[in-house]
Amino acid sequence: MAEKDELPEEYPFSPFIGFVFVSEQYRGKRLSERIIREAAAYVSTLGYQKLYIMSGETGLYEKYGFVKLGEYETIYGDTDQLFVMNIGQTLINP
Repeated sequence: MAEKDELPEEYPFSPFIGFVFVSEQYRGKRLSERIIREAAAYVSTLGYQKLYIMSGETGLYEKYGFVKLGEYETIYGDTDQLFVMNIGQTLINP
């Protein structure tokens, strides 16, 4: 978990999943889904209702309940996609 990830401080979005990476030999076992579900459950216990992730991927995080908010400039001077998940309305099936 990260407070801001790669966004400048002036953006109000928080908390973030910093990275989701599954080694090639473990892909196809729904580990990304489990990681995201656990992160959502954890931040929910902290009182958050939303969870964010920055990614260049298209179509990956949407299937886990994230919605693209748009393209945002990062602290590195490039742009990346910002996605949000409303934790109480996640599309991930337990």
